[in-house]
Amino acid sequence: MAARAQDRVQTNFPNRKVTADSSCGSPAWELVSKADQWKPNLIVVGSHGRTALERFVLGGVSQRVLTEALCSVRIARGLVDEPNSPVRIIVGTDGSPASDEALRAVAARK
Repeated sequence: MAARAQDRVQTNFPNRKVTADSSCGSPAWELVSKADQWKPNLIVVGSHGRTALERFVLGGVSQRVLTEALCSVRIARGLVDEPNSPVRIIVGTDGSPASDEALRAVAARK
């Protein structure tokens, strides 16, 4: 699975170095541990869209990675199909130069 995912990501980002790895253990712990070793700029994880109670009972891998990783974390959900709907993006800003730059970067995307 890791090799197939590596091929897929490499195809979408041909100018980037993409590495596949696998390990055994708690998914959240393994992701955070690997991030501590690799020092990435970004971790991308998926979300099943569980309720707060389900996350409390089941753990919530994406939530744990979000709170424990030392780098940026992007939590992605599956596509919600809304035909003829424009793209909607929410960007939080606190007025700092870094958040203003993040807003400019998002606004420049197509």
